[in-house]
Order: sequence, then structure tokens, then C-alpha cells
Amino acid sequence: MKTLDGVTAGTYLVQTSSGSRYRLDLTAREAIREAQVTEPALGDVSVPLRRDGEVLMLEAVVACTVGEDLVVVLGKVDTYAGYLATTRYGTTVVSITEVTA
Repeated sequence: MKTLDGVTAGTYLVQTSSGSRYRLDLTAREAIREAQVTEPALGDVSVPLRRDGEVLMLEAVVACTVGEDLVVVLGKVDTYAGYLATTRYGTTVVSITEVTA
């Protein structure tokens, strides 16, 4: 699969050039990031981020196309008053795989 543009349902594993993997569940509107599950490519390095491994609300997939940077909007990352969402910028998407089972 080359892109998630226009896709509104299903679960996908998105591998980035830093070696991080995102599990994006478009049906349940959830996202999970795992830091460096593979060796980095293109000189990118994966660094631990707050809330790695936790299920976060997936507000929007702004950009998710092989060969381009990943951009998603995540909700409720922090609990302080007035906070709504954060935009997470990932490294270049190297693969998108649909999870079928």
C-alpha cells in the first residue's frame, strides 16, 4: 500500500525511516507508536517520545504516503486544562501494511 489518503477504516502498520512503527486504527481512531523496532534508514534516528506504547486518540491522518513524512494529529496527550491535541511529525514513511487479523 502506498498511501492512507482517502482511507477511513481499517488498521495499518506504518514503518518510518527512523525505525519507529505506528499502528493506526482508523476505525477505532487510535494510534500507538513503538520506537525503533527496525534499524533506521536514511540516517534518521528514533528517539523515545512521551507516551510511546500507549493508545492515543487519533484525531486525523494529515499525511501518510510512502516516501513522504508522516503527520498525524493526536488527542488527549496531556491532561492539563485547555489542551485539545498535538500534531506529531514523523520521519519518512517507508511502508504501510494493512493488519488483517
